[in-house]
Amino acid sequence: MDALFGGLTMPSSPQPSQEGEQPSAAAPAASSRQKKYKDENERVCTIINVELMNKARYIAGKEGLNIRDIFEVGLKFVVKDYESKNGPIHTRKTKAKKGDASKVFDI
Repeated sequence: MDALFGGLTMPSSPQPSQEGEQPSAAAPAASSRQKKYKDENERVCTIINVELMNKARYIAGKEGLNIRDIFEVGLKFVVKDYESKNGPIHTRKTKAKKGDASKVFDI
């Protein structure tokens, strides 16, 4: 457990957790992993309803998919539906406004 949380609360130098145990090789830096997928993907963190997330996990497990795949298909569906009603979306930075997703998508 110390190895998992070591970078959060302990010095960054690897230390064996038991006598004679050698520290494992360090994983590649997060920045190098992010660079690999920078052009195609973006990492996001959000809060999701527990029941909805459990259902997504069930579907993923039953169908042999990743949660990421389920979210990507869902987002594509939402964007396609939105664009069919409102026209193409041209992405650029805009000032965010507060809205109601259930009204936007007729849920």
